[in-house]
Amino acid sequence: MNRSLRTLLISATVAVGAVVAVPAAASAALIEDRAADDFAMTSPVASSTVAPGQVYAGNVGDLAVEGDPVRLMAMPLFSGGSAVCDDGIQIGAGTVGPGGALEITATGAVADGLTLVFFCHDTVSGGNLYTMDNPFELRSPGAGEGLPVDRAVVTGVGSPGAQVDVRTADGSPVGSAVVGQDGTWSATLSDLAQGPTTITFTQGSKSFDADFTIVSESESTPLVDPVTGGTLAASALVLGLGVLVLRRRRTRTAV
Repeated sequence: MNRSLRTLLISATVAVGAVVAVPAAASAALIEDRAADDFAMTSPVASSTVAPGQVYAGNVGDLAVEGDPVRLMAMPLFSGGSAVCDDGIQIGAGTVGPGGALEITATGAVADGLTLVFFCHDTVSGGNLYTMDNPFELRSPGAGEGLPVDRAVVTGVGSPGAQVDVRTADGSPVGSAVVGQDGTWSATLSDLAQGPTTITFTQGSKSFDADFTIVSESESTPLVDPVTGGTLAASALVLGLGVLVLRRRRTRTAV
């Protein structure tokens, strides 16, 4: 059994976030066993709750050279993977700083739950066990914006791979989505009545309500007489003036 797999099993059994330092599984070179204190992820503290955008800091000591590339990898504890640096998801990248210092901001996302987050260098890796808690929230439309009944698209963020269910206040389903690996989701809503309405968004045990005003939207015919417009378009082509843009009237009506 390799050291990464053994670390996973121990972590799962005792459910603690002990600091671990193990040789990178991808390296074929002979690597000297080092104590955990030689490679520590010091912030955030082990077993704490983290989210996308978290800054992870630590020190690799003399195990790496300043400027060496380091990947920030994450793997849900019970995902079935055996090595974080091989089977995990890259959520950030950086380089070794002066004195072996490391500081990398997570720009990617992994699913909610117990998660191993590691600094992965070519010859050594080290990290902690955390609880990942992605925000579940709406991103668009913004506050005060109407939601067109004929193209009611809402977007948000959540836990990668999770199902998002969308229902009206009376429990009627009006849409759904699956959160992408980047932590974003988009849902097109249907069967909505015009006027003010409250929509409930649910992802597992998380949910929130959002108030919208459902509006109708229609476009009038172009504000150009067909005959005149045709003549102008032909003239534009002859004169090489490029594309003729026709301005349209757009009406929004809140009922």
